[in-house]
Amino acid sequence: MKNAKSFIFKNLTDSQMDDIPVSVLSNMLLAMEEYASQFQQSQWIKIESEEDLPKDRVLCWFNDKKDGVIDGGVASYNRQFILENATHYMPIIKPEPPKED
Repeated sequence: MKNAKSFIFKNLTDSQMDDIPVSVLSNMLLAMEEYASQFQQSQWIKIESEEDLPKDRVLCWFNDKKDGVIDGGVASYNRQFILENATHYMPIIKPEPPKED
């Protein structure tokens, strides 16, 4: 419960947290997981032609027609292979470094 409290209920005391039914917490966590899943789905880019592929070299997740989700990259030498074997891609974006405290 401590992790859920720190993420969802930052301003509640431990006793207030204990008063929340587990079913309510479970429903909230399921809703958050569903939202995260929908957000991830919105990040997929459908590949219908070469114009759908990124212009620059980039690391990606691909939805391969045979193997499902795999990692790889888009480069000039493999564009045709990607067009023939993948249905969607999702760029892997390099995160910003952590902020100093």
